[in-house]
Amino acid sequence: MSEKVFKIVFDEMFNMVEKYGYLPWDRPWKMRKGNEEDVFGFAPKNFVTNKPYSGFNTMYLCMICNVAQYEQNLWAGYKQYSSEGIFVRKGQKATKILAPIMRKIEQKDNITGEIEEKLICVGFRYVNVWNIHQTTYEIEEAESEEVLEEAEEDLLGINDEAEKIISEYKDIPPVSFGGNRAYYYPAGDNIRLPKKEQFESLGEYYNTYFHEMIHSTGHSERLSRFDENKVEFASRGEDYSFEELVAELGACYLSSEAGVLDFGTKKNSAAYLQNWLKQLKSNQKWLVEASVKAEKACKYILNW
Repeated sequence: MSEKVFKIVFDEMFNMVEKYGYLPWDRPWKMRKGNEEDVFGFAPKNFVTNKPYSGFNTMYLCMICNVAQYEQNLWAGYKQYSSEGIFVRKGQKATKILAPIMRKIEQKDNITGEIEEKLICVGFRYVNVWNIHQTTYEIEEAESEEVLEEAEEDLLGINDEAEKIISEYKDIPPVSFGGNRAYYYPAGDNIRLPKKEQFESLGEYYNTYFHEMIHSTGHSERLSRFDENKVEFASRGEDYSFEELVAELGACYLSSEAGVLDFGTKKNSAAYLQNWLKQLKSNQKWLVEASVKAEKACKYILNW
């Protein structure tokens, strides 16, 4: 069942990547917040439960929201809307997202020896959701003007939101600047970046910074995604490719949070994704696994 589910969901996503040349999951402008109760930001949430979507669904719903040009990234299932007296308008197409199939198992605790029940994921199914704009719910329009002046000011100096993300990384490794390469050195646990003025835009600077930060979360003393002394990681084999995908997805998410995901950044992300497209099509679980690890890395950096 899971293989069929992955094909149904990912075929739509791959079509968008091939059509747009990148993952269209961020808006090129900042949203002004009007009534805080009505504006939830751009991260996708369930309209009824107010819980954020996670993993692959975060990226996918942002893509759908952008392509359809929905003002609110709020979603729910048919029955959920109905329970609130809201109905999906006739003819509106559902968006299919992934939902884990959980099963209880009994497992012996290694320390106490006691038998405990544990929930594990044994597969996925898809569920249909609709955006709030596809329903009968009347949305009070909040201000959502383009903030061009703020964007121009950011390009001249620093971006406060991006700097805040960097400062929140509690055990960020040493970062040095200079030269013509950007990399994270696992064995020495340090980051090297070109100087800021060498980048074409502030968005590309911070996206590169975030990319290397995501890599660093994989260190054995943090999230332990890889062994820093493992030869395969440095050989640009499958382990390297997967780790690069994790870093790129995580960097795009952090850039989106900071409001610095510009067109240049999207073009660079496109180059990564186009290289992986063939491999992703043959192994669709790869993207789900990378999305989960990228989200975990972002939460580690943001202290969530």
